[in-house]
Amino acid sequence: MRINLQKLYLILAFLSYVFSTQDLVLDFLKRAESNNGIIQLDGTSIYSILTKPRNYSIVVMFTTNSIEYNCYVCKKLYPSFRLIAKSRHKTHPKSKTLFFGVLEYLENANIFAQLQLTKIPTIIVYPATVGPAALKNSKPLMLNIRDGDISSEWLAQAISQKINEPIHIVQFLNYGKIVFYSFIAFLSLLFFKITHSFIFYIMSRKELWLIFSLACILIFNSGYMLVKIRKSPFNGQDDNSPSYILRSSHAQYGIESHIIVVTYLILMFTVILLTVFTPKIANKRKQTALIILLIIFQFVIFSFLLHIFRMKNRNYPFKLLLL
Repeated sequence: MRINLQKLYLILAFLSYVFSTQDLVLDFLKRAESNNGIIQLDGTSIYSILTKPRNYSIVVMFTTNSIEYNCYVCKKLYPSFRLIAKSRHKTHPKSKTLFFGVLEYLENANIFAQLQLTKIPTIIVYPATVGPAALKNSKPLMLNIRDGDISSEWLAQAISQKINEPIHIVQFLNYGKIVFYSFIAFLSLLFFKITHSFIFYIMSRKELWLIFSLACILIFNSGYMLVKIRKSPFNGQDDNSPSYILRSSHAQYGIESHIIVVTYLILMFTVILLTVFTPKIANKRKQTALIILLIIFQFVIFSFLLHIFRMKNRNYPFKLLLL
């Protein structure tokens, strides 16, 4: 009689385990179907995953999307994790062997502490412990995530190696972006149809093209792009006094771009005065005097420009004035 009671107890315990595990799997499957393969986990779910035998594998991403923590890597990694979960759900919609879950730190800080997780995001693979999908090594496996390992391809390969099951990534169409860009294109065409005559009038104005061309010449010749690319300081310090010219031909301060632009602008206006304004002066003496003054002024400005060039190129031997 005692033996029969023991057998009955074992049978009941086994049936209880089977039905409880089956209920959990069905619950996971239902949650995954309603959220494109992602299961939003809570304390109860994690407790069941950690303490009960698993006839399934689950990949859990411990992360946070809280503005308070502003986790850059979390925001960068989550789309890849979501794509893998969605792809798995798309290719195996009724699968009960592999799930993907997310646990939010802000609502489950005590669980993070119990698991001794010191950084986020963390991805842990919990392999199946029983059943056909069980592995010899069923211990939880933590993925080594570095800032560069963010792509969905790398993540899918890393998870596949842990559970010995291939994961195929499906590239989904983003219908929201398609609708948005189609709407923007429609508005652009409508705007162009309404304003095309005015746009053609503006584009045919020589004055605007002249200003645009001169602005581009000044910007590119002043070293503005070099300063932006190298993020050079605006000015330097030389013996506790500000320095405005960096004595090197391979770099420059930000203020040097302003100095060069102003210098070229002055030279440009002197050329315009010589070629456009002075020929219209009727008085020959005034015309001659203005031409001489402008040429002298140009000579001084060119001397200053050449002096800056010599400061940045110490072996350059030529100069105009004694600067």
